[in-house]
Amino acid sequence: MRNIRSEYKDRLIDRKVEQYLEAFGAICIEGPKWCGKTWTSLYHSQSSIFLADPTNDYANKR
Repeated sequence: MRNIRSEYKDRLIDRKVEQYLEAFGAICIEGPKWCGKTWTSLYHSQSSIFLADPTNDYANKR
């Protein structure tokens, strides 16, 4: 996986994401395609799993 930290471009929502993660520990990020949801989520996460990952025949969905 690419280094998200070095390639990430700051977004207006970053401060709010940090506040919500501090308060709740987990959040749901929703929005239209191509608005930066995945990049923002990966930047703020400590770990991740992709449910649509075709590696091993989508074994992580079972």
